[in-house]
Amino acid sequence: MEEIMELLMILAFCVAIAVQLVRQISGKKAANPVTCAALAALCAGFLIGTVNKIITAPSSQMFLAYLSGFMLSYSALVLTFPGRKAV
Repeated sequence: MEEIMELLMILAFCVAIAVQLVRQISGKKAANPVTCAALAALCAGFLIGTVNKIITAPSSQMFLAYLSGFMLSYSALVLTFPGRKAV
């Protein structure tokens, strides 16, 4: 049950990051320092979660959910910097 709740939490964060990523790509939302800081914190949190799951439960595949969250938040973070355009 704990893993299901953890997976739902990760999924909720990933959906929020994906919405932010779509808003940045479409140009509807200009990035501000608060958005950049929040995405950096999410990126760091997902990276720490990935390393934690690899170390503590190497047989579990939960690290893939954390890794996908890291990749989403990193992509959104890169697009917050000025001069970056989505390809």
